[in-house]
Amino acid sequence: MRLKLVVLSLVGAAFALAQPALTNDSIIKMVKAGLGDDVVLSTIKAQPAQYSTDPEGLIALKGAGVSDKVIAAMVDRMAASGGAPHAAGAAADGRAVVYVYRNRNGSGPPPNSPSVFCDEHELARMQNGRYFSIHLDAGKHSFRSTDGQTVTDLNVKEGQTYYIRGEVVPVRLKPRGRLTLMSSEQGASEARTLKPTDSDKVIDSLHVVFDRLN
Repeated sequence: MRLKLVVLSLVGAAFALAQPALTNDSIIKMVKAGLGDDVVLSTIKAQPAQYSTDPEGLIALKGAGVSDKVIAAMVDRMAASGGAPHAAGAAADGRAVVYVYRNRNGSGPPPNSPSVFCDEHELARMQNGRYFSIHLDAGKHSFRSTDGQTVTDLNVKEGQTYYIRGEVVPVRLKPRGRLTLMSSEQGASEARTLKPTDSDKVIDSLHVVFDRLN
């Protein structure tokens, strides 16, 4: 009986880790779908979260019809997990921050959201007008999308910030994702106008985060 309980606990933990992190957009979608506060609050407690709880994020939530009770639960959830968004380039653990983004109206058809890989590990799918970030240890790392011939190699330094822009280009008449390392100035200028990637496009919710862009 004890062994059975241990196995069930491990299965439950694995399931929880596999769930994508909820974002502000996730909560807004649930509210607009007519789900009540009790359902939304239960979901906030049960799933991983990457909410944007800065003043602009809170105002946007209120404007979308999210109740004060739900907004307060989101703020509490981020405070309890230590997951409040960090300022750009300031990973809490001192590691480097890499932003991966795709401009609005980027090349390629909007429904096409190719995957992004770091060191051959799938992170998320890139969307028009969205971004995500990842914290990396110092050293050499490689990024690529579905155009396997184009690889962006980074020699990451501790505490630094990097920007990688994604786009969709035709490769042999088939749309493929391609990544390009941008300068800090251009990358920051382009990425700060974008929104976080939708939670259902995040593959690795343990490593993909949404550091605030200043």
